[in-house]
Amino acid sequence: MDIIRNNFFRVISDKFSDKIKSYGEMWDNLVLTLQEYDPIRFLKYFMICEKKVIYQVKELPNKYDKFFTEIVEDKEMELVVQKLIDYSRIFAELFEKNNKISYLDNINYLGQQACHSFLMDYFYCVKDKLRRNKILYALEIMNYKRIITGKSTKKLDGIF
Repeated sequence: MDIIRNNFFRVISDKFSDKIKSYGEMWDNLVLTLQEYDPIRFLKYFMICEKKVIYQVKELPNKYDKFFTEIVEDKEMELVVQKLIDYSRIFAELFEKNNKISYLDNINYLGQQACHSFLMDYFYCVKDKLRRNKILYALEIMNYKRIITGKSTKKLDGIF
């Protein structure tokens, strides 16, 4: 997380030096949201949502550096950082203990977090709680079936 933050601020200071304070405050919001959760897992899931590619954790600093470097407009960077913050809130909600989202506690209890990158993207786009619950119910059933039949969950990352 620190390496990615340092790369981010290097890009900001090179391209948008007059906005360092503003971006610093936004980054602080991101860090505060993730303080009780796994920020590396979040960064991995976010990159899956953005690029539709699964990266190894050790690849993340370079991938994020390239991701931030490719942004040329201040407004685009602001939107990306705000999206990071929005996704981090969803991520925190997904891993919350005694979750208020029906079916999610069962998915987490089963240790089936491969669907969380998908859910981050889905929850970002779909606000309707009924639709969210339907997809969560389907995921819960699918995960139970995979466990009962002894199917590996390794392929789920690619599916989601």
